[in-house]
Amino acid sequence: MSESDIYTQGRKGVLEWFKSGEPMIWLNAAAVSLSVIAVVGLLLLLAVRGFGHFWPQDVVMTNSSYQGVTQELLGEVVDEVEVSGEQLREAGFELQRPGPFYQRSLIKQGNRDFLGNDFLWVLNEQLTERRYPRDVMVVERLEWGNFYGVLQTVTRDGVQIADATADADDAWAVLQELLAEVLAVRHEIHQIERGDIGSINHDMERLRLRER
Repeated sequence: MSESDIYTQGRKGVLEWFKSGEPMIWLNAAAVSLSVIAVVGLLLLLAVRGFGHFWPQDVVMTNSSYQGVTQELLGEVVDEVEVSGEQLREAGFELQRPGPFYQRSLIKQGNRDFLGNDFLWVLNEQLTERRYPRDVMVVERLEWGNFYGVLQTVTRDGVQIADATADADDAWAVLQELLAEVLAVRHEIHQIERGDIGSINHDMERLRLRER
């Protein structure tokens, strides 16, 4: 068999393989595999970014010094970005370093009822040393967002019942007991709202429809 005959037979074999549709099957399988990998990767990315948003961060305590004014900051650093010095100077900021880029942190300081806003952007060059005190507590409230602070005293009906400065462990135990009582009362209120009051509202609606 000559080389031309071998070439001709090989070409016919390749053409027959293409005509059989098998290459399209492999291409479709590869496309489906890539699509599945892309979807799984997207779901993993959304899960990591989403769960990271709700995952509690370490509470940092630091001081912000700008134009001779020092402010104590307490909260969670939820994001950090780089901003160009030109953009900051146009916004009216006085910068200490030459740049050209500056790190800026988004601090979730909470305490909205006292500070007015939950989040605060601060340039890192304005911050002093960051500390992570162990006695800081975070309270997830039903209103006004998170509360960040240090337990000092525990009062009930205007009467002080525990002093954290004298005995921190005792004050913390008393606070936990009071929180457990509050949660139990709230659960009972929730059951009344969904059960008894819900049933009454349902009966009133039936009476209203009957009258109509």
